Amino acid sequence: MQGQRRIFQLKRRDPLTGLYLEKAFKSKVKEKLEDWQENMEYAFVYTDINDFSYINDNFGHFAGNEIVKSLASYLRKGDNYKVLKKSFVIFVCTFDAFGEGRHIYTFENRCIQNLDLSLGDGTTKIVLNTKGTMDDITPEMKKLLDYIDGREPEDDFTRELDEAVRMAKKNEKWRVDYMTLQMN
Repeated sequence: MQGQRRIFQLKRRDPLTGLYLEKAFKSKVKEKLEDWQENMEYAFVYTDINDFSYINDNFGHFAGNEIVKSLASYLRKGDNYKVLKKSFVIFVCTFDAFGEGRHIYTFENRCIQNLDLSLGDGTTKIVLNTKGTMDDITPEMKKLLDYIDGREPEDDFTRELDEAVRMAKKNEKWRVDYMTLQMN
């Protein structure tokens, strides 16, 4: 009986992360939706990491496994939505998407009807603008944004970054991946 239970578990869950595999996940979501309860909070998260083999091929399977386990740690069953780890989405634009002259625009989830009411989910979206005119970022960040905007490196960090970019451009696999991405 123990062996059958283990086989059933392996067919439904990823052995590395313990998360549901796609077929089992979809089955579980269907089951939960059929048994919907008004007093319960639900959140279903499904994700697929494109081209993850690149990580394994270039950094090794151990590194790939550590990344997958780290990502999975954000998605544990039963975690309260309000205690999930903080997450950041950062966009870097070479134009001012909002036209206010800021270098940085920071957004959090707030109720439109009551701006004092925050969702409190720890999600922050940051839009960095290389064309900002305000004095609203550190000199180091300004040098980074200037570099991204096409100016010459001005400090140790942007010089190191510039060297890493040059090395990446010499890497045949990265060039092919980049050109493929640009064509899609």
